[in-house]
Amino acid sequence: MVRLQTHVRRNLGGWVHSAYGWPNYLFWTAVVGLFIAIGALNPRDHLRSVGARALGLCWGHWMWWTTPFWWRRWRGLENVGEGPYIIVANHQSTIDIPCLFGLPLPMKLSARGGIFRVPVMGHFLRWSGQVDTDAFFEQAKAALEGGYSVAVFPEGSRSVDGEVQRFRSGAFKLAVDTGTPILPVAMDGAQSILCKRHYIAMHWWAVVDVLVMEPIEAGDDPKALSATTRGQIIDALQDIRSPRQLEAR
Repeated sequence: MVRLQTHVRRNLGGWVHSAYGWPNYLFWTAVVGLFIAIGALNPRDHLRSVGARALGLCWGHWMWWTTPFWWRRWRGLENVGEGPYIIVANHQSTIDIPCLFGLPLPMKLSARGGIFRVPVMGHFLRWSGQVDTDAFFEQAKAALEGGYSVAVFPEGSRSVDGEVQRFRSGAFKLAVDTGTPILPVAMDGAQSILCKRHYIAMHWWAVVDVLVMEPIEAGDDPKALSATTRGQIIDALQDIRSPRQLEAR
């Protein structure tokens, strides 16, 4: 009976959470889309700076401030310099994306080429100047030269179990080719808002912990750079989760 009551409370909390959180998310996404469309009308703004600033403000800040069920805790922001960086983060949820846009950096996101061909979403990404993986090196280098950091989820897709999957090599080859430092970011908790294959939040509220580590110099070995970065993110996730595990006991 106790387990059943707990299950009902969690399900009810998830529905209440989602009933407010998702309309709020869609509202700020529509606001971002409006600014992106306005900015895209300027043919001289090849890097879509209006869209980038709108994403940082609306997704990165205002959406979080107006959603009482979504909390974000930052650690390590003192490690963020002027950039640009190649931001490398683990990937558990779609909500990881607006989490990252809260970083105090002008930023472009690398997204799979297929998403650029999806109606509406593709226009959203293209008009805001995000990086298409089908032209990754060309577009990412242009963004870096324009002073933008480039955010990459090197796992390629969201992790089902929250653990860090194998890293793909593109971000690390780009770092070595351009001499751009890697900024490792570990995130945990967004899967409670929206995990892969589920659309309803798991709890009344969700805390997303974001731990920013010290930049890693690119060096000359992409494989070693990838291994170092992945190891740091795995260690950081354990650092995030240890207090949670103690609280759960």
